[in-house]
Amino acid sequence: MLDAELFILGVKVEDLNTQQEVNRTYALVERLKHDHTSLWRAEILGNKSLYGWGPGEYIAAAQLNAQNTELKGKKLSKNEMVNIPQPERQKKHIEKATASDMHNFFSSLTH
Repeated sequence: MLDAELFILGVKVEDLNTQQEVNRTYALVERLKHDHTSLWRAEILGNKSLYGWGPGEYIAAAQLNAQNTELKGKKLSKNEMVNIPQPERQKKHIEKATASDMHNFFSSLTH
């Protein structure tokens, strides 16, 4: 999934030739870890439903739940609330990759 997202963003993994290109790609990968429009990020978090859920969507859902609670006059049941996706609990710590690790990873894809 990561190589597909990089391709959409104009990075061809198999064409990374210089350390500078690898470093830029590494920076892009680090940015994708926090991009709510990244399907790769959603997969890392263990819930594809997280795709598209950024701060604005969480705030809008919370506001809608608050307004509906006020209109109802009591607490909403679970099926009346906006379902806000949550990441699955991480079973292991994800280690940060170095530029060298990224270079080795991308090189392994081309061979």
